[in-house]
Parts: sequence; structure tokens; C-alpha cells
Amino acid sequence: MKQAIFYFWPGRPWPPNPFNEEGAMLTLIQGSRYTSAKCIQCEKPARLTVEHVFPDGAGGCLTAHILCKVCNEHFGKNIDGPYLKQSVVELARNAYRIGGRRGVIPQPLGGPYKIAGPVGRSVIKLDTDFRPRIIPQVEDIEIMECGAISVTMVIDATDRKNIPTIVRSKFERFFKSERGLGLGWTQEEQERGILSTINKYMSAPDVETPIGVLSGTMEMKLDTVFLEAAKVAFELAAIEDGDVFINSTKAKHFRTLLGRVDKGRMESSMSFEEILKAFQAAPLPAGSQVFLGIQYLTGGKAYEHHVGILSGPHVIVSLFGYVYIFGDLRAYMGRSAIYTNNVVSGEVRYAKM
Repeated sequence: MKQAIFYFWPGRPWPPNPFNEEGAMLTLIQGSRYTSAKCIQCEKPARLTVEHVFPDGAGGCLTAHILCKVCNEHFGKNIDGPYLKQSVVELARNAYRIGGRRGVIPQPLGGPYKIAGPVGRSVIKLDTDFRPRIIPQVEDIEIMECGAISVTMVIDATDRKNIPTIVRSKFERFFKSERGLGLGWTQEEQERGILSTINKYMSAPDVETPIGVLSGTMEMKLDTVFLEAAKVAFELAAIEDGDVFINSTKAKHFRTLLGRVDKGRMESSMSFEEILKAFQAAPLPAGSQVFLGIQYLTGGKAYEHHVGILSGPHVIVSLFGYVYIFGDLRAYMGRSAIYTNNVVSGEVRYAKM
């Protein structure tokens, strides 16, 4: 591996791309300085469990045995879980087809949306491929003056096969109601009414419903996204520097802060700026030298990667292109290192500088 100065400040040169070096790609952490049997969060001797440094629900494949079961569950419930529910993260997971442990691809823009339909207003949702689907709408059954009954139904054309089930369920509930019992229909008459309605709708022609433009809003809790990056920075520093970091004042400070996270939030009284200050961190814009460097390391695909960079005393974390720098997190000027995790292919790359 070539030796190079690896600082990210204006005027400092970028080193040659370390991933062009033979043997730089690793699928597992090798040579980690963290060999202790104690949890990096609670510091208690325990049987350590597998922790996904970058959350596996967001395509993270970098793992290490660094947390006990209790602390692993705390991070999962209060940091990883809320992060994965953020709309911007769900949108990235949708774009890169990341199903997570359950294999379910999220759709943060799914709706529902109300549009003008063939009968009044129709309700549609978007599937994971952004194809619109009309939500089945079955109006209340009406009793005509002649004693006959009628019902209006709007469904998506792709749900035509479900018409028998929808109609039968609706009519059976009606015939058990006070209004239905008042008709005095026999079982045979009820069945004829159900079959007649099913045949009517099964043979009805499709009617195209123009969708037009759909509009909605997406919200992102900045603190929830940031706290995920803080957890990653803490874990990478522990993996890379071992007990030197774990026994440091900075590690103790991070343990306290991360232990206070509850369902993706710090205390309600803390503003986002105060949280950044507490962690001695700052967000970096897409036009910054650091972001451009991450683009360089990932072949122009920063948004398809999670990246961790340990440079001198600082740790930089990029999650789907959202970049944060944690100043003076490391206890000493340790070795520089880069971790990249391609969320599409699952490839993890690691280089020491």
C-alpha cells in the first residue's frame, strides 16, 4: 500500500485512489485493533454480538463483534430503526431496491392520493415501482323502491380477479344487518343477488382514469439522520483504534450521548444545532471538497455508498451522500483508513493509509 498524506483540507493533495491497489478490497474487517471482550458501549465483559456498522436495512454489510446484546438492541431500536423510517432513507432504499431483513422495499410516496374517478373521487396508491393502483371502493348497498338492491364499486383493473371475494363479503355482511334482514330474502335469493352482481362487474369494461400530477410532502428529522452517523463514527473509531479510543475521554462522552438517544431523538429541549455541538460535528454540503473526495473514492456514486473515513483525529461519515465530520474524535493521530459499502452490490472495501 502506498503511503500518503490523507487530509481533507483545501490545499492538501488527495492521495492516489487506494482501492486501485491490489488486495485493498475486503469483505470482512481484517486486522481490526479491537480485540477486547468488552462491549464498546457499556464497557462490560460480555458475549459480543454481530453489529452492522452501517444499518443492514439500508444496505449495510460491514459487521463487527463490538456490542453486547443489550447495547446492540438499544442501538437497533433507538438509532437504526428510526433512521430507516425516515422518508429520505426509504426513498433511497426504494431507488436501490433494498428490502432489508424482511425483504420489503419501502415506498415513502405511496399515498393515498385522491383523484377524480369514474364515480366521484377515487383513492389511489403508488406501488414500489411507482405504478398507480386504485384502492377498492365499495359504496353502501342501496335498496330500490322496487325491492331490488344495487351497489356501486370502483376497483383497479388489476384487481378484477378479486371481484367475487369483494362482492360476496360486502353482500354477506349486508344480509346479516338490520336493513338486509328486513328484506326477508331467502338464502337462494341472496345467493342469486350475489352471483348476479359478480357477473355484472366481471363483464364491465375497463374505464381509464387519468391521474394527472400527484403532489405530497416528505419530512426528514435531521437529528435522527445525524445520530445514525454519530453511531457509525463511534463504532469505526473503536474498530480502528481499539482500546486506545475506547478508554479515551471522547469515547466516554459519545457513550453518554448515544445512551441518551430514545427512538431517534435526544431530549426534546435540544435543538439540532445543540446536538451537533455536543458531538463536535458538522454537516458538509454536496459541493464541499470532502464530498467531492467521496465521489472520487466511489467512482462518482457517493449516493450508492456508505463511507467512513478516519483521517488523523477526525472521522467522516457519509450515508447515502449525507456527510458529517466529527472533529477530534480520535484520541491520537492514528492511522488513516477508509471503509466503503456499496448498498447495491453489498461490496465492502477497506484501505489503510
